[in-house]
Amino acid sequence: MSKSGPREANNARRKRKATKGQREEAEIRRLQESYKKLETSSPPSPQSSFAQLPLSSATLSGLSDLGLSVPTDIQRQSLPFSLLGRDVLGAAKTGSGKTLAFLIPMLERLFVQRSAT
Repeated sequence: MSKSGPREANNARRKRKATKGQREEAEIRRLQESYKKLETSSPPSPQSSFAQLPLSSATLSGLSDLGLSVPTDIQRQSLPFSLLGRDVLGAAKTGSGKTLAFLIPMLERLFVQRSAT
């Protein structure tokens, strides 16, 4: 048995990992640019779909997997502000999507800030 087999497999894994890292860095740069554009619209305008918001591909994929493509009223109104790190105070009935409106910006910030560490 040749020793080059495991070595080649390790090299392939490293290359995939590097490529994934490069894709994530490019996505983070895209998100940061999108935040800047969103911030310049004063006030940020509500969006009619999740795809119009500056969200990572992982978040968009997760929302799609759950069958969610259109934000609820509370999400549509709050996400443009909370994605920019602004404080939001909102009231809506039970089952209206408040928890998701809270979690999406938190997860997105963690993803973007990961590149700084």
